[in-house]
Amino acid sequence: MYGVLNYLDVSTRHITEATLNSNSIYKLADYAEGAFFWVDEDLPPSLPKDLYEVFKFAKEKKCTIVRFDADGFDHPELPSYDW
Repeated sequence: MYGVLNYLDVSTRHITEATLNSNSIYKLADYAEGAFFWVDEDLPPSLPKDLYEVFKFAKEKKCTIVRFDADGFDHPELPSYDW
């Protein structure tokens, strides 16, 4: 038996550099251009605001993983950060 997971492709500009470089319990893996994050069923209010907004957007799209990538998609619905 196997499961299928949907992921959201997002530009790293939708989170801060500090959030991307953090040791978040939601981070699955880092790579040179970004990182993969797990979207938990519940969104704790203790999440950084930038990550919370992306996770909320991902949940609306039925995604359980977010891939932040330097060349990822820009989503006008999300805040952007210059870094």
